Amino acid sequence: MQNRVAELVAEAVAEGGEPVRSSRVVSAEVSDDARLTAVSVGLDGADDRLYYVREPADGGLPQLWLHPDDPRLPALQAVAFPHAVSIMLERMSLPTTLESLELLAYRPGRRAVARVVAGGRQFWLKVVRPTRVERIVAAHRALEEQGLPVPRLISWSPAGLLVLGAAEGVPMADVTRTASAEAVIAAVDRMRAAFALTPLEEPVRSIVRGRSAWYASVLGGTSTELGERAGRLALWVDWREGPVATSVAVHGDLHLGQLFACSAEDPTVVGVIDVDTAGIGDPADDSAAFISNALAASGLNADADDAGRLAEIARQAFRAWAVDRLDDPTMAERVRLSLVEHLLAQAAQLADRDSRIELASRLLATAESVVAGRGLELVGAGRADESPLRSVSSSPHRDPRV
Repeated sequence: MQNRVAELVAEAVAEGGEPVRSSRVVSAEVSDDARLTAVSVGLDGADDRLYYVREPADGGLPQLWLHPDDPRLPALQAVAFPHAVSIMLERMSLPTTLESLELLAYRPGRRAVARVVAGGRQFWLKVVRPTRVERIVAAHRALEEQGLPVPRLISWSPAGLLVLGAAEGVPMADVTRTASAEAVIAAVDRMRAAFALTPLEEPVRSIVRGRSAWYASVLGGTSTELGERAGRLALWVDWREGPVATSVAVHGDLHLGQLFACSAEDPTVVGVIDVDTAGIGDPADDSAAFISNALAASGLNADADDAGRLAEIARQAFRAWAVDRLDDPTMAERVRLSLVEHLLAQAAQLADRDSRIELASRLLATAESVVAGRGLELVGAGRADESPLRSVSSSPHRDPRV
């Protein structure tokens, strides 16, 4: 399928009169609402060009654009070239002498992040959709007023651009090498409790909930066997009526990479980034996002020790949020339901790359274990954990179709 996309992009460029020499897929990913493919096109007598193709989940017409002309991120052009960045900084009354510019992340149609050093100061430039920038600014300000350690919002533009200060602290992913899993989860819990008190007004921008059928269809396009398994899991999610959700302020995309700690020995959270998705929602979704991301990261990590530590983080998080919640069994059940959805999403994003289909299969096996009431079977270093944690519920209400 990816090769066919590259061929179609080459044909489109050639029809415009360009002398196409070659085309190849350089990256592919699945988002909550589309399949996204980056294609490098080689031209005779000119530098290679990078095109992006967005294929909507609803079957709508695909979009094709030349980087950085992202139709959903008009401000991307302003951070893609040094001269444009200098002009933008001047308009915001910030230093304009550019020392370095690096595009660190780009999610087509969703967001981009660049790091710039100008006048001896470091800034982070975040590009988002113009329709979302005001709610993100409002969330940043509300979290700052509540005392949450989010990066300082220095400036912003209605075109979809935010200028942020750097986060304080040590990346939490590194702290997992020195602090215990129990201490890390306790620190995350304290941060989440403070986060929940923030008077946010907008609903959380869910990136997984309600999209199980889409992720199952993506998996079905890569493997019949994976598609059938994912389809059964998606049916289980649709079939099951979850309890009424508790609505509080949540991050919306919580994982280790979003958090910074006080020191290598002290996992107290002193930095929280990427609050673009923050809003009022179900805290069970943040729990599920954190656990599923740790599981996927464990499976992707080539270092056996790091993989084991990440697996233990997932294990302790599952214990804290889906096993030891005797005070709130409905929360444990909601975490379990949301975790299946998040594991489907993780599997779909991985299975779109041939080298990671095996890991996608193992993540589906973890979801199947949760559905069957066997608890959390960790992916770890390529095998299930020998002593899976079990759900607090004595009645898992299993769907006989799974």
